[in-house]
Amino acid sequence: SKSMDMNILLNHLVNSNKECVVWGAGNYTKRLLSQTVLGKCNIKYFVDKDINKQGTFLNNIEIKDSSELSQFAGVIIIASALFSNNIREEITMLGFENEIIILR
Repeated sequence: SKSMDMNILLNHLVNSNKECVVWGAGNYTKRLLSQTVLGKCNIKYFVDKDINKQGTFLNNIEIKDSSELSQFAGVIIIASALFSNNIREEITMLGFENEIIILR
């Protein structure tokens, strides 16, 4: 099942303690934070394009603009129910070569 695969993926991330950024700070991400081990990952910050969310906090972790990613070398976790493909394309267009994990 999908959720099983997702948990295996996330458990690897938790155990490796790799630095990650979660792109997406909406309801889907909130659900994942409550229902999976996503919150145990070494999340440096969240990224969201919504200006109203930027500068606010989710799980006591700041939500920032995607421009911050130029300073980040870790794993980018894409957590968006609807726009994961668009976000992946955007990351590629921005020229980032981070490892990308899509949660769906």
